[in-house]
Amino acid sequence: KQVGSPPPKPSERDTHSPLSSGNGNTFISEGMRFRVPRLLHATRRSFLYASSSSSGGGSSRSARPSWRAPPSRAAAEAPLRRTLCVESGEVASPKVIRKVSLSSAFAQFSDHWSPRVAGEVNDMHIKLAKIQGDFIWHHHETEDELFLVTKGTLRMKIRDPAQEGKERVEVVREGEFIVIPAKVEHCPTCEDECEIILLEPKSTLNTGNLKDSDRTVKELGKINPV
Repeated sequence: KQVGSPPPKPSERDTHSPLSSGNGNTFISEGMRFRVPRLLHATRRSFLYASSSSSGGGSSRSARPSWRAPPSRAAAEAPLRRTLCVESGEVASPKVIRKVSLSSAFAQFSDHWSPRVAGEVNDMHIKLAKIQGDFIWHHHETEDELFLVTKGTLRMKIRDPAQEGKERVEVVREGEFIVIPAKVEHCPTCEDECEIILLEPKSTLNTGNLKDSDRTVKELGKINPV
């Protein structure tokens, strides 16, 4: 190619390229579109390295800027995600996971008809109670109750709605449980001391609809994990 020779005529592809001016003066050819980002990146790195070398007075290895891979999307979003969770109240202090010995837990109290909270499952309380004698007839408007007998024999008196409120007794022995649905009148009783586990919603009052009975326990004690 001779010096001063006219530039080659642009091809039809270059003329109609979106990177052309439309009048035959091509700014960047079609084939260069995918090379431009790489060229710009290489030029930027060369400029930074040259600036670092000139400012540091030499081309030592320590004068070069350190290059690190950009953080992943999950790592970049983690601080924001933690902030949003804290502001929305979703993050709570972690609970200590411990096993509970039933024999040691029941040994922590001796009074009857006074349930203790031994644990929580979602919106449910796991309660331990010692009972003896007769309780009172009551029902719960919205809560079901589970009674699991771990020691002794529980006699559950029920006014069964399936039998038009006729009273009957279910005998629940050690290792057995019974579920009392909401709105069902019932009265637990036992001759000798009985130890039971109750699983019921946190809103459950031990006397149900009788909120001011002398058997009502509004402030529940708690079992210390052993």
